[in-house]
Amino acid sequence: MWKIIRDAKIDEVMFFVPHAEEVSTGLGTDAENEEMVAILAPIFERLREASIAPSINMWWTVGFSDFLSLTRNLHDRFNFRWAVNLDGRESASIACPQDPSWCAQIQRMYRTYARLKPVRIWIDDDVRMTQRADMQCPCFCEVCLGAMARRTGRSFTRAELLKGILADPPNPVRNAWFDFQEELERGIVSDLAKAVHAESPSTRVSLMFSMLEIHWAEGRRWPALVKALDTPRPHLRPGIGPYTETTAYGIAAG
Repeated sequence: MWKIIRDAKIDEVMFFVPHAEEVSTGLGTDAENEEMVAILAPIFERLREASIAPSINMWWTVGFSDFLSLTRNLHDRFNFRWAVNLDGRESASIACPQDPSWCAQIQRMYRTYARLKPVRIWIDDDVRMTQRADMQCPCFCEVCLGAMARRTGRSFTRAELLKGILADPPNPVRNAWFDFQEELERGIVSDLAKAVHAESPSTRVSLMFSMLEIHWAEGRRWPALVKALDTPRPHLRPGIGPYTETTAYGIAAG
């Protein structure tokens, strides 16, 4: 790695933590995160001595898609309230975004890596309410259905709520749903930024963002979301140009 850094005159190195892509077992445990911080601390020091900025990319916060060779089940690692899809099936790896235990876990994880004082901590594009893995939709657990009942003044089954969201405008149910999803995502981002800045006020909490159709599906409001990243001024980055998302069923249907 050091030869590549020198030869390419790289001025910043970003580390995906605590693991990534097909070698990732999912959300990092406290022990995994502490182990990775111990590994990175001397590397960060050496980079700074060479005037190279060290950064962090949090690989798994909400959750990513399964690989055919790696379908993750986190039930033996965490005691979360798990997200529920439109069919009423509980996720094996994605937590309900309103679960206090999950919120505490991810905030603790971000604080742990902030101790390294990275110049940037990147939130990856999994922080979105249209969830991946075995979900492929937002959470429709009883707690989330209850939140929509309070917002609209009426109760819904999952099927009724979906029908209400997809109805033609003017559509107060869809408006309430977009408000709900936007507040969930913005709240998560805000809490993560506060967790980082409690340990490292100078770290820029930055955001990778997903494809535009995901933004439209969850009513994302960019000015409020960027403001939630707090100061100093954050950076934003898109996915790579040819990146797309689908499922095995979608490929077969195509």
